[in-house]
Amino acid sequence: MKPVVLVGQGGLSDSVLQAIDAALLAHELIKVQMRQPEDKHASAQALADGTGAALCGLVGHVVILYRPHPEAPRIVLD
Repeated sequence: MKPVVLVGQGGLSDSVLQAIDAALLAHELIKVQMRQPEDKHASAQALADGTGAALCGLVGHVVILYRPHPEAPRIVLD
């Protein structure tokens, strides 16, 4: 599975958060590719906090985020 959203040199911006928000609404579980963040752990947490998603993992520069669909969740967690 390829990353759904790419975070470029501009870093975290409103347009990036909007793109992640739309991707989470459509897919619930997404991967976000970051390009050389200064602090990848802090950047990953900022992405999760900024979109109301759960930070599921961080592999290299790829962040895995999950947020259930508000009306019809497809992924059900126990």
